[in-house]
Amino acid sequence: MDSFKTRMEGKLNRVDKSPQKSYIFKVHHLLHKVNEKAYSPVLISIGPYHYERRKLDLQFMEQHKWRYLNDMIRRKESSEDTSRDDLLGRCFKILEEHEARARGYYAEAVPLGKEEFIEMMLVDSCFIIEYFWKCESPERWEDDPLFQADWIGNCLSRDLVLIENQVPFLVLTKLLSVIGPWPDQDQDDLAAVKSLVLAAVKYLPIYQHLGPIQGKIARNFAVESFPRLVQQGIFKNDGKIMPRINLLWISRDPSTTKERENLNIKHLLDLVRKFMLIDETLLINSETTHSVNQQPQRDQDEEAQKPIHSASKLREFGVQFKGVDNRKFYDIKFEKGVLQIPVLLIDDGAECYFRNIIAYEQHAGDLSARVSDYMYFMDNLIDSSKDVELLRREGIINSFLGDDTEIATMINKMGSNITIKQDYYEKVRNDLSKHCKQRRHSWIASLRMNYLSSPWTILSTIAAIILLLLTLMQTIYTTLSYYHA
Repeated sequence: MDSFKTRMEGKLNRVDKSPQKSYIFKVHHLLHKVNEKAYSPVLISIGPYHYERRKLDLQFMEQHKWRYLNDMIRRKESSEDTSRDDLLGRCFKILEEHEARARGYYAEAVPLGKEEFIEMMLVDSCFIIEYFWKCESPERWEDDPLFQADWIGNCLSRDLVLIENQVPFLVLTKLLSVIGPWPDQDQDDLAAVKSLVLAAVKYLPIYQHLGPIQGKIARNFAVESFPRLVQQGIFKNDGKIMPRINLLWISRDPSTTKERENLNIKHLLDLVRKFMLIDETLLINSETTHSVNQQPQRDQDEEAQKPIHSASKLREFGVQFKGVDNRKFYDIKFEKGVLQIPVLLIDDGAECYFRNIIAYEQHAGDLSARVSDYMYFMDNLIDSSKDVELLRREGIINSFLGDDTEIATMINKMGSNITIKQDYYEKVRNDLSKHCKQRRHSWIASLRMNYLSSPWTILSTIAAIILLLLTLMQTIYTTLSYYHA
């Protein structure tokens, strides 16, 4: 009995009495097993979750991380007439002060000692800062081997937004205050953070799902919105990097500590999601967006999460489909029998991109599940390649994969094992359900598909009707002649 009590007390004493809220997660096995490669880096390890691979298949990038750190230090040495020892000491000190908080960002325990953890944070974070800075000007990367091959840039953009491949954005801002500000610019630390955010918005694959035209419109909108966003209180501009920089406000005057905590950028994937949903996040267009804490309107007499038919089945009920150009990819509407869905571009990177954002929404309990809900809705619409073909023909899906079956399988898998926290498409679902219950819609649809689907069928139908009328007239004439005789 005594040994049992001692063992239990020892284990209970090791339990964290006040666990810190986490923001960087390892993907749950139910999501992970569907497509393991979608969550795994292919070129660079950032943070602790794939730390061991730095000596294995991801070793190539380690030399470039150290090269970038050395470039930053040398540039700072020459601009401030300081020493390398002094800069490293200041970096160590500020990271040491925030070590516990940085560790708390990770949902899994980080099995690294103090100095090893701080070294990892320093090297990885400085690589991210320097990489974005180099992206801003071709003169800065003219002789850089990382910019000589397009595939390296594509892989880096992919790996930097993986949910398991993140460092706290807090660490980036702290290091900017020591080894920054943003080089070649005479500005305070806060302005340097703005420059870092803008660079990330420009060079991370935030809008690749919109296609080149709408993607450019969305990115320009995000960049051009910055002055307005600053006026609305994006930054606490006191000339210093705040412990919590309130980067993205959901309401202008949050009333609770929890709301304030939710507004900060946590890491690069969080930044990607916030700018991907910029209208919702910032309530720039308050009429068409929801706060993440606001429940969507419900019809009291309708059940929530009403399932919908597949696209091909909806077509049989008279539903028409229309692809619309809209930078808000999630803005799906059903009006006057037409289901309007923004055009979705699907390429080789689409599944990885969406999967990591969905995984982040599923693990972070205080986030809305806007992207998860969108993918769940698309999963309902698509059951087979026949549905993909229909959506592609109507201009809703623009695919570079070339195989409708592959697209159907991909979307079906992305829509599985996810939990919908609040149904943003409840009204659309209910309206579709009401539409399908009215038989006249299916009759009209059947008439269109069977008799009015092409000019030839229309001509055949008209000819058949004329023949029927002539036959009827012949019968009437014959009958009248008989009785008259």
